[in-house]
Amino acid sequence: MLLKFLRLIKSTHHAQFISPLILYKYFSATVLVKHSKFYDNNAIKHKNLLCIIPLANSSTSSVNNSSSTSIINDEDLSLNKYETIVNETLESLTEKFEYIIDKYKLSTDYDVTYSNGVLTVDLGQNGTYVVNKQTPNRQIWLSSPRSGPRRYDYIQNQWLYKHDHITLHELLTNEISEIFHDKIDFHDCSYGKKK
Repeated sequence: MLLKFLRLIKSTHHAQFISPLILYKYFSATVLVKHSKFYDNNAIKHKNLLCIIPLANSSTSSVNNSSSTSIINDEDLSLNKYETIVNETLESLTEKFEYIIDKYKLSTDYDVTYSNGVLTVDLGQNGTYVVNKQTPNRQIWLSSPRSGPRRYDYIQNQWLYKHDHITLHELLTNEISEIFHDKIDFHDCSYGKKK
């Protein structure tokens, strides 16, 4: 079956646009790969190419859903739509963080700045959060002093981290509530709830 697939790819005359397939040795499963990234408009007609690849046997390994495979991204998210959504999201988060700092009358050690698609929230001894847009990937990236780096995809009207299926707004709600020992809900910010 794999040889048949490789012959099919070779015959498309667009083989140079197909990203390399990664075969996971030692698995006893079948992987369904939806190829979603191409490097040339000539290859767009192959956008929905599906490949079924049988894998070798093993009982000890598991499939790694690394960020290099973009199988969950919203393919219909145009650049203009992404820019609108991401800007609304970041502006809304900025307003929420400014409100929190004002509400809790925090010292000058705390600061919120938003510029050129980068939101920086300095929470003094609690660390600094950085939330920024990543236009080429149509993502929002978060750097958290508590949970580390995360990359969020826009899926079903929310920013979702595909490795644990926790939304950006849910993570901020949990972590910021912990820091301030009070319930602080980010779901009321733009794109914080499913529609």
